[in-house]
Amino acid sequence: MLRRGWAIKDAKTLYISLTVIFITVCVCLLPTPNALGADTIYVEKPLDPIYINGIDAKPGIITADIDIGKKQDIVYTLEKGKRYHIFLVGDWVDFTDPRTDYDIFTYGPDGKETWHTESAGIPEHVANDKPHQLFKADASGSYRFEIVNDKRDSNGSDPAVFMLIEHVETDTWYTRYFEGRRNDKPVFHTTWCYEFTTDAPRVRVIVNVSDTLDMYEARLYPMANLNADIGYDIWGIPVPFGWLLLGGTVYNSGTDMTYGGFNTTIEGYRDRELMASCEYKGEDMEILLEMPGALNQTIADNMTSISYYLALIAERGQGNAEFYIQTDFTPPNITLVDSPERGYASEETRIEASTSGVSGIRRVWVNYTQNDGRTWGTKELRPAGGIYTCELPPFPAGVYLNYIVHAKDELGSVGTVEAGFPVKNRVKLYCEPDRPRIRMGESVEVRGTATPRVENVLLRFSNDDVEETIKVEPDALGAFRYTFKPSLMGEWSLQALYSGNDLNSPASSDPATFVSESTPTSIVGSLSSTQVKQNRPVILSGTVTPGIPGLTVEITFASPSSYHRDVVVTDASGSFAYSFKPREAGAWSALAQVIDKELRYARSQSGLIELFVAPSSPLDRLVDALTMMITLPYRYITIGLTGVGATLAVFKGRSHLAHILPQSIANRISNGNKKNRKVKKVHKYRKRK
Repeated sequence: MLRRGWAIKDAKTLYISLTVIFITVCVCLLPTPNALGADTIYVEKPLDPIYINGIDAKPGIITADIDIGKKQDIVYTLEKGKRYHIFLVGDWVDFTDPRTDYDIFTYGPDGKETWHTESAGIPEHVANDKPHQLFKADASGSYRFEIVNDKRDSNGSDPAVFMLIEHVETDTWYTRYFEGRRNDKPVFHTTWCYEFTTDAPRVRVIVNVSDTLDMYEARLYPMANLNADIGYDIWGIPVPFGWLLLGGTVYNSGTDMTYGGFNTTIEGYRDRELMASCEYKGEDMEILLEMPGALNQTIADNMTSISYYLALIAERGQGNAEFYIQTDFTPPNITLVDSPERGYASEETRIEASTSGVSGIRRVWVNYTQNDGRTWGTKELRPAGGIYTCELPPFPAGVYLNYIVHAKDELGSVGTVEAGFPVKNRVKLYCEPDRPRIRMGESVEVRGTATPRVENVLLRFSNDDVEETIKVEPDALGAFRYTFKPSLMGEWSLQALYSGNDLNSPASSDPATFVSESTPTSIVGSLSSTQVKQNRPVILSGTVTPGIPGLTVEITFASPSSYHRDVVVTDASGSFAYSFKPREAGAWSALAQVIDKELRYARSQSGLIELFVAPSSPLDRLVDALTMMITLPYRYITIGLTGVGATLAVFKGRSHLAHILPQSIANRISNGNKKNRKVKKVHKYRKRK
């Protein structure tokens, strides 16, 4: 018995011990109260507001009490790179006679602390971006927000609402994964909510739903509008009053615009004008909000933003939903690429267009009419290399085609551009010279055709310096000819042109070229003598090939210290001759060159011919001087008499010439005579030994 009693006693002791251990473990597993006595609130996703120090919170609202000197920790799981709007508003906000002072301390996943401590009665918010409006998560994980009722400056515990919601931009596509309810209960991915702000008077929400997902509703809630005195302005972003965040509470501004009512439950409030629902899986949703006229004008004048909340709730299935908040309703811009100036009968006409816009292009098409809109045709433009193209069908000559290109973007906005062109027969012109090269002075014959036959064709001949235009008329078969004689040497361009009329299109042929060049020449020359005395004539003669009469030949005689240049012309056989008297003794060179200023004949030159000029004697100079002093015909008589006088002087004595010669030469002549007479008198008949 004792053993049994002891066994019972031991069992009770063991039971009590295990119970104590179990309770201890359970206590340890419970959320640990913070140092000031409040339990930590864990929020699974940024969605619903938290009501602080409120006794009349709506069902489903998370509540917390923070007395003076107390604090409350609230933990959210945030995603890296996303931006969140975090603020604390409510009845405690009082700009004139504040009683309560709340402060917020933020701790990221790394434990780093940041302070957000406005003075008493001023709305608190948490931001880390440059304009100090939004909070961007640097990493995914748990973020703890510690809300403190600062005992140093607070004299009350007035109601407050803490809100943390993801902020998105307008005119940008976003994608979110959704799951429908299970057993009629929402799961983690059933509901997602977003905030956006805009001053646009027109807002359109587009939700594209995957085929595996059935969405319950999309709801749009206007929440704050400073122009209507609804909400607060916190660093340029309007935020709602606290009571507008509490489970379906709404406010009608008196301008047909209802604010508030935000909630995330199936049974919650929604404005029937600002909601859309799915009837079946994959059905897309759309909400369109247009501001009332008076408010619209106010917004346009003052550029004040309105804050909106968007709630998306799934029904069944699972999959992605894309949503887009459209505030830019500018239609796609369309630019015609190489818009056709005309169409050609019996030929297709290519249309090309480029597009741009805030959203992707869904469809591009063209409507066209040839009878001023009585009937229209339609063709789709297909994308190709960054542009859209199509071929319009053939049309008869003489009509004018009007067409309109439309482009519709992914948001349904449609842009248009109108254009038109006449339809005419295509005219083809062809022309060419009969040969590619001609000699200067010759003519070239141009031959060409016009298909179909047209009345007048212009032939344009152009050189670097001149341009000539000639009108020709094709024959019955469209053929034409023209003989053209170039006025200048060089390369000429030839092109046939047609200006067009009501039925025929303007046209031009491919350019053709021909060259007008000089006739090659060659020249040979020779001297009448390669040695000549100074001031005595020498003749340079020669021939030019081909033997062209009247061709200019330039003659050049040059010595080391001077030169002489003159021109002659060829005779009927192409020959030439030129007489030249060199005035300087020494070596000379002679050269003949063909020079044609009209460039009909190419330049050429003979080889250099060497000439030696011997100095003239005193007697040569005397003869030259006398010759220069007497004019023709007596010059020849004087030369003859001078020769006779010189002969007589041999017999009569050179002293007879002394009075007409220079003194130095005369003295030499006189002295010589005296010497000879003396010798002759003394040594007559005696030979010198």
